[in-house]
Amino acid sequence: MTEDIGTHPPDDRSRPRHRGLRLSFESSLDILSVLRPAVGSIVEALELDEQAIFAAQLCVVEAVTNCVVHAYRGEAGRPIDVTIDKSVDLLVIEIRDQAPPAPKDWIQPPAPATGEPEPLSEGGRGIPLLHSLMDEVSVRREGESNVLRLSKELS
Repeated sequence: MTEDIGTHPPDDRSRPRHRGLRLSFESSLDILSVLRPAVGSIVEALELDEQAIFAAQLCVVEAVTNCVVHAYRGEAGRPIDVTIDKSVDLLVIEIRDQAPPAPKDWIQPPAPATGEPEPLSEGGRGIPLLHSLMDEVSVRREGESNVLRLSKELS
């Protein structure tokens, strides 16, 4: 059973797809040092431009960091899957975890800033970053998994 728990993009199954790659690994912050270059190699092989490669790398690392730190609360050894697919004009990245259901509003775009900026803090920039680099950001529940879907239109 699939339950939407955030904004959900239009169905793009009719677009021709070039299957990318699925990475499966266990939760650990140590994986981040190899994850960024691995994602870079995958999206480079899909013949994306430098801007899309940068966005994909940064968003995957940020999303996996959030998964490890927030969804799994730092617990090592929990499953994470990253799937990267490309159609003619769309890059789709899905990050899947088996943490408890994500809150329905956690992925919403940030409200416009008003007044003085907040002092620099250690966290709180991940979701705005995803929204600024991707065209669509959504999360849904599939069975026992949270699925974060990031998509970017390609020119």
